[in-house]
Amino acid sequence: MSFFQRVENTIVHYLTDKVHQTLLKKERNLIEKSFGVRIADIQELANNQSLILVNSYHVLNGVYPRVPGIVEVGGIHIQPKNDTIPTHIEKFVAASENGVILFSLGSQLSSTSISKEKQDIFIRAFSKLKERVIWKYADSAEEGTLIAHNILRVKWLPQKELLKHPKIKAFIGHGGMLGSLEALSAGKPMIIIPVFADQKLNAAALKDRGIAEILPLANLKEEDLDKALKTVSSTSMQERARLLSSMWHDKERPPLDTAVYWTERIIRWGNQSQLYSQAKYLPFYQYALLDVTAFVIMVVITVIVTSVYILKYLLIIARSKTKKKIH
Repeated sequence: MSFFQRVENTIVHYLTDKVHQTLLKKERNLIEKSFGVRIADIQELANNQSLILVNSYHVLNGVYPRVPGIVEVGGIHIQPKNDTIPTHIEKFVAASENGVILFSLGSQLSSTSISKEKQDIFIRAFSKLKERVIWKYADSAEEGTLIAHNILRVKWLPQKELLKHPKIKAFIGHGGMLGSLEALSAGKPMIIIPVFADQKLNAAALKDRGIAEILPLANLKEEDLDKALKTVSSTSMQERARLLSSMWHDKERPPLDTAVYWTERIIRWGNQSQLYSQAKYLPFYQYALLDVTAFVIMVVITVIVTSVYILKYLLIIARSKTKKKIH
């Protein structure tokens, strides 16, 4: 990141932490008022944890220093058991000669909430493609609605199973973690249209890994969508997505097995076998070594100031002796 991006990160992190602390106090007051009992500080309760299972994996989310008590189980929701692909969707996919692009904005953000102007941009861009497009659209009929010559709007689709289908070439989504992990696992490049929460962060990680293009919904332009569609359909990005998928699957054990092992380990040993760092109990000034830094600076300044005064004193003595000799 650039210098100013890091400055922005630092400020946002500080403000977010302050808001978080305020909310914790309100939550504690609400709990005590509602149940008529006093409870420990919620932050202390949060610190009293032996294990954290994180829905991430360094292939996508990058490398961070982690203690043993933080275990990556990214993709734990992606299980081998597959749902059945509805017949009308299966037929639409099977009949495609140039592949299919999957478009879904998830369950929290419906395509129906997008303005007609933006929907028309998608329709015009999709209709130019040689590929077919399956668009998850809440207002569609149960058997789907065919738009233009290559766009099928469906009320519901088995996203995970479709992404594994060999004819699916790319995925257009909002950058939610679950859908992004499903596309990464299946080796499909993505166009991300982030809207809120963690979606921008996920989109940035996917683009940094070379398997996604990012488009802002607020000022979406048809030419930008056209360009992004060509990019994710390119041979280079298709190969990159398959390569990253292979790296993603190269694990010691499946995420669910990993989560089960570490959970049972905690049950066996509790806190007798510590998996966390004592650093979480340190105040920030100690964690960041600000007190040590201040002490070292004080010592250095003291040595410099003392040396200067001694040097001045010696120079005064030397000058006085020189004057006596002259007289």
